[in-house]
Amino acid sequence: PRELEHLARTLESHGSVAEAEVLVAYPHVGPTLDLVADTAADHPELRVGILVEDPDGARDLPVPLAPWIDLNPGMDRTGLPLEDEDRLAATLAAAGERLAGLSLYDGHLHQPDLAAREAAIHGLYDRVADVLDRHLGARMAGLELVTAGTPAFAHALRYEGFTALGLHHTVSPGTVVLHDGRSEEENPTLGLEPAT
Repeated sequence: PRELEHLARTLESHGSVAEAEVLVAYPHVGPTLDLVADTAADHPELRVGILVEDPDGARDLPVPLAPWIDLNPGMDRTGLPLEDEDRLAATLAAAGERLAGLSLYDGHLHQPDLAAREAAIHGLYDRVADVLDRHLGARMAGLELVTAGTPAFAHALRYEGFTALGLHHTVSPGTVVLHDGRSEEENPTLGLEPAT
């Protein structure tokens, strides 16, 4: 919540808050959710989304915040398990027209063999696309889906199934920004130089 507050103030001081959209990439409840909502209310031009992982989280989300459903693809860190389609349907219903997007962190797929990794990632994405197609159908058009931990980055760039369904597929690999040694090992085909 404090990072969001600092980011909002920084964007405002540079005159670019109205052009920004921020996704708070962790589900919050209680006082921390209140802090996120307060920051969004203090900066109404800033579009703030936040991850939710259950119907209550989607339904009880304060109005200045847009719900993004956090999908758990098997890493079991956060999110709604893909297998729990009843809970997914209930969460989608609770989010209603306010639903801004979905998030899928696939950082657990980091097989050393790049072909095996791509097969695993694309297989997961096919499964997600099937689930979303069944539960969202035409509602997918225009929704954003954020995927791709650093290990999945290059493989996500080659996947076309989400855009074929009308989703806006965004990839968000964190450590690629600095491109450390591990990023180089996991994405040798990108042609980036590790940061020094």
